[in-house]
Formats: sequence, C-alpha cells, structure tokens
Amino acid sequence: MPTCRTILVIADSEERDEDYRRQLQQESSYDYRIWPGRHPNPPLALFETQQFDGILLGSERPHSNSIALLCQLKTQMGDRCPPVVVIDDDDAVLAARVFKSGAADYLVKNRMTPDDLRLAMRSAIANAELRQELTLSQAQLRRHETSIQALNRDLTNRVAELQSLLELLPVGIAIATDATCTQMQNNAYLRQLLGVDPGKNISQSAPAHEKPAYRVLQNGREIAVEDLPMQMAGRLGIDVRDAEFDIVLPDGTLHQLLCYATPLQDDQNCIRGVVGAFLDITERNRDASALKASQQRYRELAEAMPQMIWTADAAGTINYRNQRWYDYTGLSETESIGAARASAVHPEDRDRALADWQSAIATGAPFETECRFRRWDGLYQWFICRAVPTRDGDHPITSWIGTITNIDDIKRSEALVQRQLAEIEAIYQSAPIGLNVLDTDLRFVRINQHLAAINGLPIEAHLGHRVQELFPVLGDAVETLLRPILQTGEPLLNVKIEGETPAQPGVQRTWLEHFLPLKAGGQVVGISTVCEEITERIQVEAALRQSEERFRDMADNAPAMIWVTDPTGHCTYLNRGWYDFTGQTQATALGFGWLDAVHPEDSEASKTVFLRANERREGFRLEYRLRHRDGSYHWAIDAANPWFDSEGQFKGFIGSVIDISDRKWAEEALQGSEDRLRLTLESAELGTWDFNPLTKTLTWDDQCKAMFGLPPSAEVTWEVFLAGLHPDDRDRTDQVVLQSLDPTGSGDYDMEYRTVGLEDGIERWIAAKGKAFFNPAGVAIRFIGTVLNITEKKRAEAERDLLLQREQTARAEAERANRIKDEFLAVLSHELRSPLNPILGWAKLLQTRKLDDTKTAAALATIERNAILQTQLIDDLLDIAKILRGKLSLNVTSVNLAFVIEAAIETVATAAAAKSISLCPELPNIGQVSGDAARLQQIVWNLLSNAVKFTPRGGRVDIVLERVGEQANITVKDTGRGINPDFLPHIFETFRQEDASITRQYGGLGLGLAIVRQLVESHGGTIAVDSPGEELGAWFTVQLPLLTAEPDGLSPQALPQSALDLTGLRILTVDDDPDARELLSTILTQYGAEVLSVDTASAVLANLASFQPDLLISDIGMPEVDGCSLIQQVRSLPPEQGGQIPAIALTAYAREEDYEQSICSGFQAHVTKPLEPERLVQALVALIGSPQNQAPELAHLI
Repeated sequence: MPTCRTILVIADSEERDEDYRRQLQQESSYDYRIWPGRHPNPPLALFETQQFDGILLGSERPHSNSIALLCQLKTQMGDRCPPVVVIDDDDAVLAARVFKSGAADYLVKNRMTPDDLRLAMRSAIANAELRQELTLSQAQLRRHETSIQALNRDLTNRVAELQSLLELLPVGIAIATDATCTQMQNNAYLRQLLGVDPGKNISQSAPAHEKPAYRVLQNGREIAVEDLPMQMAGRLGIDVRDAEFDIVLPDGTLHQLLCYATPLQDDQNCIRGVVGAFLDITERNRDASALKASQQRYRELAEAMPQMIWTADAAGTINYRNQRWYDYTGLSETESIGAARASAVHPEDRDRALADWQSAIATGAPFETECRFRRWDGLYQWFICRAVPTRDGDHPITSWIGTITNIDDIKRSEALVQRQLAEIEAIYQSAPIGLNVLDTDLRFVRINQHLAAINGLPIEAHLGHRVQELFPVLGDAVETLLRPILQTGEPLLNVKIEGETPAQPGVQRTWLEHFLPLKAGGQVVGISTVCEEITERIQVEAALRQSEERFRDMADNAPAMIWVTDPTGHCTYLNRGWYDFTGQTQATALGFGWLDAVHPEDSEASKTVFLRANERREGFRLEYRLRHRDGSYHWAIDAANPWFDSEGQFKGFIGSVIDISDRKWAEEALQGSEDRLRLTLESAELGTWDFNPLTKTLTWDDQCKAMFGLPPSAEVTWEVFLAGLHPDDRDRTDQVVLQSLDPTGSGDYDMEYRTVGLEDGIERWIAAKGKAFFNPAGVAIRFIGTVLNITEKKRAEAERDLLLQREQTARAEAERANRIKDEFLAVLSHELRSPLNPILGWAKLLQTRKLDDTKTAAALATIERNAILQTQLIDDLLDIAKILRGKLSLNVTSVNLAFVIEAAIETVATAAAAKSISLCPELPNIGQVSGDAARLQQIVWNLLSNAVKFTPRGGRVDIVLERVGEQANITVKDTGRGINPDFLPHIFETFRQEDASITRQYGGLGLGLAIVRQLVESHGGTIAVDSPGEELGAWFTVQLPLLTAEPDGLSPQALPQSALDLTGLRILTVDDDPDARELLSTILTQYGAEVLSVDTASAVLANLASFQPDLLISDIGMPEVDGCSLIQQVRSLPPEQGGQIPAIALTAYAREEDYEQSICSGFQAHVTKPLEPERLVQALVALIGSPQNQAPELAHLI
C-alpha cells in the first residue's frame, strides 16, 4: 500500500494547480494528499497547524516574488521541507538563487515531464526525511557521548543491567569477532531461529565443514554470502537497516527476519567485527522472548600482577632495583642508575612522570603515576608506579620505597570494556522495538530512542520522571498494572494498551507491552518494558475483514460467476451468480460438485486442465459448456490465477466464469492473444565505486566494470565513466553528480542511466546510489556508492506495457465486432422488411382490380424488382455463411473473363440506363483463367452494382480488362461518391458499412465486398481498392492468375428461347403450399407441359403409375413425409413403376448441405425458391435432354 504524504502546491493559476495535481497523483510510491496554494499570498499560516511532507512551488514573474516566498518558507520551515521549484526557463543564475534560497530541486517548466516532476518530489521528500533522521542521529550521538561518560562511573552496575536486558529482549543477537564474519557469537534466541545447536558456528561465512545447514532467501532467491546484512556491514563499513529475508531450516520451517547490522571499530577506526540484531517477524507477534546475552566478553583482570621493587634516598635518587626490573627492561645495573633509567619510560609519558615524582619529593606525599615502560624487546607496556616515604620517627624523610606494577592488562581490559559497552548501547538504541527501565518508584531510568519516538518526547524528558507525570491519561492505568509486579516479582506479558501520546495528539494508538521485573539479590529493583506499537496491524486486520466483506458483496453482485478453491483444488466458495445460473445448491456445487454442471463432453478435459494448473501453481483459461438452470448449455469462459499469502504460500485459486454464448465468435478471434503479463525481475549483484573529487581518482570493483562492459583488469578514470554512459544520459548524469557534490545539498546520489559497453558494446540499464562526504570546510572529499544492473527489469516493464496495449487493443476489437454485429442485425431487419413493403402494398392494390394497364405493369415490375432484391440479400447471407463455415465450393473450369464481364454488364445495364450512367468496357481477349464462371460473374456483378449504386446520375463507370505479366487485371472505376480514407482499411470486412446513413440511402447489408474478397482469394487472386477521397470516385482492381493455354474466343452457349418448349412432357408436381403449387402449375402449362399437381407424398405414389410422368418436381419441406423421404421411396420402386423417373427438388432450403442432401437422396437437380420461370424451364429441358438424365451445370441452381 503506498505511503501517504501531504503536499502543498503553490501555483499561479487554477489550471497550473490542476496540472500539477494530476501529474503528482499518478505517483505509485506515495499516496499524495494535495493542499492548494496561490501566488502571491500562499497560506503560510497552514504550517502552524498542518505538517507538510513536500512543497511544489511554481515560480512566477517577477522571479523576485518567488525568491522572497522561498526565503519565507525557509525561515518558517527551516530544512524540514525544502520545496521543489518550477522555473520558466533554463536560467543557471536563477537556478543558483533558487538553491541558495532553500529549494530542494528545480525543474524547467517547458522541459520537464510528469516523470521528472514525480521523481523530483520523491527525491525531495526522501532527502528531507534523511536530513531529519541525520539530525536525530546527531542529537542521539551527543546524548550517547554523555551517556558513555556516565557509564564509565558505574560500569559494573550498568553492565549487569544491560546484560539482564539482553537476556529479556526477544531479539536475536549476533556479534562477529572479525570483519569477514567468519566466527560469530550469538544468543540462544538466534540459534533457535536458525536451527543451530549450541557451540556450532551460525555464520554463513564459516569454513565449509562448519557452515550451518539453514538457507537465506530473498524474494525466493538465495542471497550471496557477501550480501548478507552483517557481511555487508563488515565489508562496506556501513549500517544496514531494515533488511528483510527468509530463513529456511532443513526441515522446511521458514522464519522471516528483520535485521539491523552495524560495524564495530577499534580505537584505530578499523573494523574489528559486526553486531547484528534479528527480529522474528514471521507472525508479527514479537513475543517477549528473552534476549540471550552473547558469550561472556569480559575477562577478569589477572589476580596476581608482577611487580618491580625499588628504593631511593631522601633526595629521590634510586639506589636499588630488584631483579624483575632488569628482567623486564633488559637494562644493566649501570644503565638503570640515575637519569639513564628515564630512557625506559615512553617519551610521551617521561615529563609527566618525572614531574609527579619531583612533586612527591617536594611535598613528602605518597607518589603514584601511570606510564609506559619499554620491555627488553622494545614493547611498551603500562605500569603504575607507587612509592611512600620512610621516616625515622618524627624526623624528616630518610628514604623512599616503591613498586612498579604492570597494569597493561588492566588498561587493555578497560579499553575492551569500553568497546563492549558501546556494543551493548548500539544494540539497545538500534533495537526496532521500544525499550525502557523503570525504578521501584516507576520513574524512567533508561529508555531507547524507538520508545521515545513513540511517546513523542526526547529521551532526556523521560529520565527521572514517573509515567503518570509524563502521560496523565495513560499513567494511572499503567501504574495499576505495574505495582503488582513490584510486589510479586512476576512478569506481565502481552498487555494491550490504547491511548494517545504527545507524538500524535488526538490520534488513538494501540501498543502491545511486556513488563518484566529486574531483580538483584532476589529483590525486585525495577521493571523492564518491551513495547511494540500494533496500531497499524490492528488497522490492517480490520481492513482485511472489511475487504473480505466487500469482496463477498462485490462477488455476489458481479456480472460474472466467481469461485475460490483451497490448495487441494476443492472449491470452497461460489458466488450467488453461479447458483442463480446453474440452479445448483451450495451442498451440490462445492468441492468438485461444480463439474456436474459442465457438459459431459467437456467435464473431464476441464477437470484435467484445472488439476494440472493447481499442481503447477499457474493460471489457466479454458472454455466449456455450462448447463443453465433451464437445462440448456451455454458456452462459458473460465479464467483463474493462483493466489499466495504474504509468505509466498500457495492458498488456491480465484477465478471467474463468464457466459460468452452471445460473444462466442468474438472470443474465438481472441483465443490467440498472449497470456497475461507476468513480470519477473532478475536481480544482479551490486557493483561498488569510489571517487575522490580532490584527486579525480576513480575506483571500480569487477562487478562495476562488468556493467560498463570492461574486463576486471581495465583501468578506469572519470573520463572512462563518462564515455561508458549512453549519449542521451551523459549530460543528465553529469548534472546529478555535480548536484550531489554541491555542499549546499544533501550529498545523496540516486538515479538510473544506461551504459554502452566500452568493449562488448552491450547496452544496459543501471540503478546507481551513492553518498558524498564533505570536510568541515564544505569540500567534497569522497564520493562512494553502488550500481545495480536493472536491464531485465526495464525490459520487463516495456514488455508489460506492450502486452497491456495488445490486450486493450484486442478487447476494443471484440467490443467493436460486437457493436458491428448489433448494427448488422438492425440493418438486416430493415433490408429484409423494406422490399416486403412495396410487394405487399402493390399486391393489395392489384387485388382491388382498380388499376389500369400501365399501373398494373408498374406494380408487377415493382414487385418483381423488390422480390429480386430480397433474393439477392438472402443469397448474400447464404454466401457469407458458407464462407464463414468454410463450405464455399467452386465448379472449376476454364473461363474466358471477357464473356464473364459482358454477362455481368448486361445484368446491371438496366439500372445504369435508369440513372443515365455510361458503362465503358475495354475487354480484349487476354486468355483464360481457372475458376467458377458463375462466381467470377458474381464478383464483377457485385463491383459493377456498387459502382452504379454509388455513382450519381449522368456519371461514368469504366470496366477494363488487361493482361499484366501472367496475371489478368479487372479494374472497375467510377465517378461516384468515393470512399473516406479512414474507412478504406475496413471496406472488405464482414458487416461493415461506412456509416448508417449509407444503409438508409443506398440499402444493403455490407456483405457484398466481403463476399467478393473471399471469392477472389478462393480463386488464388487479390483485390485492391483506392479512392482519392469523398466525391472523387473509387476504383477496384481484381487480379487473377492466367492459364498458359491459348485464348478461347468462344462464348458460353445458352439455350435458345426456341428450345424452351415443354410440349408433350408430362410433369408431376408436389407441394403442400397451394399458392406455390398453383404458380408452378401455371408456369409449366404456359410452356406446353401437361401437369398433374398434388399436395402430399402419398398422392405422388398413388398417381405415379397411372399418370406415368416424364419428370417429377417435388418440394422438400412437406409435413408427414418430406421431399427427400419421398424420392427415396420412389427410387426404391422398379423402373416400370417409375423408380428411375428424372426428379428435381424445388425448395426454399438453399444451404450447401441442403443441396448435398437432395442429390444424395436421389434428385438430379436442386432448384431454390423464389423460382425464376426461365431458369426452371432451362433446368427441365437440360435434365430431360441429358443422356443420363443428369445436368451437372444446372444441378445446383441456387
């Protein structure tokens, strides 16, 4: 969840204010709450009541106003919240003034991007927070120094107190005794977390035979040993905070740990070890487990110290030394007498020791001083020199007797104790939980910074005060809990306390506290408190409960069926939509009962897909048929993804089922879409760099060199660094580096850039972080940091954007297709109904018999024209259905295109003449193509019909046939309304028309050109269209492959009109529709045939023998016995009873499969309604005249 931040935006206009607001609210890292302000009087009084995390100031002219406002902000806010300033132009002087006046960063208005603005604001907020943290750290350091001085005075008691505290802390502690962390001391709590037995080495840096068995993972990947928190702190000499990782024990147990690590330094500032604190955050309960102290680090001082004995006369001249002096110093007796003895004292201590000795001689007081003596091998050790005067009664001093005692071990022990005390203090202050110690009066004796921050008071403000004094509201309740502990000595654990603190007045907070008695000699001397704030955890738990309730409400009201499974695959939840759709109950659907509602043919495959996905923990998407509560099956799409808890444990699947019956055809077009975006980030090892701004020397490790495409042996300089940057990033990177080295800034360096390998030429994306260090004079003396290869992350982000764009495009295409379908159905209804209006209207008028001959002829022509139009619409629908189902068949022969085009021209000539449109053909004999003559004529007719339809009266249509290489080109060009360029790419799509007004003005379903394209492509050709624009005409070009044979100049032969004579033929017709029966009988009679019409199949069988027809014409869709069953019964008869009679199916069933069924049943030809008399008679004559009573070219008259 993004962190909430409050931003004050000061702009010179509402428009600019809204622009900044919109850009900032696209930030993913923060959830910005934005306060508006205005030039020239922003609400500066807000700072007294409102805390801002960031300020965005839009500079206005004159710039002096903005500079003055900046100064006001700096005076009022200090360094807590420096603004980001947007200036009008790239003015270096103005930019410098902006920085000097307190700005965190500046952006140039005309050059900045939304990403620049968000990055600058993120950086300003982060830098301000780091500055505040640094200020707190400095204050803490000063308090720490004071505390150390106090600790020196009561070392024994404080050590005991801190050791007791470490025993009580529920935190794992590890102390490495060297910078490489090869050996580590640890407490039992940490060993328990790591599954390591006492006495065993817990360090991952240990030798192979000592290395522990647990594994350290981060984001599911094993962490390199050198990148572990303590190893990194020791290697880089930095504090490592808030490092989270997973510990996996050999038995599979997993702990999530939060680690803080800090290096330990000796008095030479060299790293001598590392201390680490580990908090088990697996369940976030932070139980008050006792913090085990590390191994005993304090050694007792030697009980017996070697001493050197010496004597001196009253004047202080040494006259005797025992043998230990000579054994230690290696000096001879002569060298040890008089001033020569001083040569054994360290030069730095010589004057002080001599002065102390002379003072004792002068005053007669006992002598004592500490100094270093040189051993015989040149080694200096610390000694304490003591001497007392001897007197003869009350007489003056007669001599001195003294000892020189070796205290070098004591000195070293004191230094060790100081370091150990620093270690314990570091642990106490860096612990990620609140800690404090109260005395028996319940006054604060000790408190760490974490708890002080929770309370909202400095550490000093706590010390010596009672809880009730500092927190009156909470104090009484807390002291009521603490008093029994002082009396009984029993701890009080897991106490939940609610209330307010000065840190956040008016805000109710919740803490989980553990109160533990501190004992000395069996008596309770105080109480140690471990405090963990759990406000956010409680809020999160409440939010989770609310979220689950919202999820169930949302799921039950969602337009999809939502389901949830457990890790075993059993369904544990189905929303109300599932039960409403399937009619199942909860008892029958949960578990695997939902499969009962899946179609039996899909059930097993669906279960297999689901179980495989469950086993692999991967998402899936499948389609199956789902039974509706009414018993019908609907196509549905089921998609789901696995879900994991915060620990990465697989919890099952969450999926949804959507009824896609109405969108099945659109979803099929999307089946080939790519899988949902999966982002994977490949983490690269960190590279390090070190730059000395004074000497301009640059040092890279091998990883850093590799990121710049260099071998480990390569020499690097600042120029090499700049040369390795991508040219587009070079200036920007150089500018950011200069800003980091500016002493007025924070010194922080954080950016991303590209490198181009100086030797391998590979481009890489790099994330660089660093820090500049300055001397007291403000001069940058060191600039260090790390680099990380983020190339794969950048590539994944680009791929994610591409996949998202593709998915959005596919979804938009599906929605567009669905909209086109709806528009097509509306147009279809209109186009099928429109011809019926004049047909029914004129038919009614003709029935009145009140029209004269002219009107009657016009009425009949209108009826015929609209009937033909409706037939063409139905034919187009049938053609497109065949195309979509892949059932389009061609009767392929050698075809002369000139004859085909002439036939098509004759078909549209009447319509062209009615609009005075000139048809201008150029039809040379260029050869033949292989194809279906009827379909080729359909192609040309469709193009010509469109040209005539969209060309205004008096226009022109050119039809050109030409040979181009081995291809035949047919070009149809008109002077009509033209085509909008935006619609050209969609003109051949099914159901597409430029706009609804075209349908209303010209009619049609938008199928013709789609059919033309499919017919052309099925002939191995191509079709193209072009138009200069609207009202400028259009031309279509069809290109077909030519045959290699010589051109055939003969045109197809048609039956002459004189041959259409049925005189002498006896024809038996059957149709259950009396109107159709009467029409057919009238047509056949007019052509001379003798006709017997019956209405049932039984009547045909009854009259077949007696009437002895020459030909049978039968309807297909008749009640009781249909036409196919009738012909099968006829074909079963002997020839003498009519079993071999020629037969034609005359039906309104016009699909390809209807034709195939008719021929397979026994008919020789299949003629579709509405019938055309001349075509029907041609079929009869051709069938009767065929040798085997079969006319292939007329058998399929659809």
